Amino acid sequence: MPLFDVVSTRCGNVGVWKVTEPVTALMEIAGPELCFGLESVRPGKRLIEKAAVRALLATMLRLQNNSVCCKIVYNAEGAPFLDDGSYNISISHTEGYVAVYLGRKCLPGVDVESRSPRALRLFHRFCKENASCEGEDHATLCWSAKECVYKVVGRRAADFRNSLIVRDFNPQPGGLIDLYLADGAVPCDFEAYYKIYDPFVLVWTELVQ
Repeated sequence: MPLFDVVSTRCGNVGVWKVTEPVTALMEIAGPELCFGLESVRPGKRLIEKAAVRALLATMLRLQNNSVCCKIVYNAEGAPFLDDGSYNISISHTEGYVAVYLGRKCLPGVDVESRSPRALRLFHRFCKENASCEGEDHATLCWSAKECVYKVVGRRAADFRNSLIVRDFNPQPGGLIDLYLADGAVPCDFEAYYKIYDPFVLVWTELVQ
């Protein structure tokens, strides 16, 4: 099974799966409960990603000796959660990989992004004009960190570019990114953690409840 990595966090674990199997094999790993509803998804990339997420989730639950008798459901904002309430989850995918943050007593956010020039080209669309950028990885990490916070706070971070600020940092193989959410009733500080792998960057954050 291509369980690529599992990272321990303050509130749980982040897992990454390298997607190499056909859909049928992924669904067999996941089991019937987690695959409930996938029969309505058209064959193709989206079905493979969904099946891989469920295979990863099932593997992470089994590693922690937890039941896999649960389903992924979605709230009104489209955020995923487990119907048995055992964990809060966040899901992400990029070319060839999926990631899941499985957390307790927190609202988790995870993002996995391929390393490419795309974020650098678009940097000032999601960061302020005066924000500094130190290259492709820096731009990708800024995007991913903002994505993670957005997954935690949802519509409270509507102004992705101007109200969610990434403080200066120097990219390393792994580290911490400080962010500041200026909009909403109460401004918030967030810490996003990251690891840089050869094919992608992985970023996660959480709002402890």
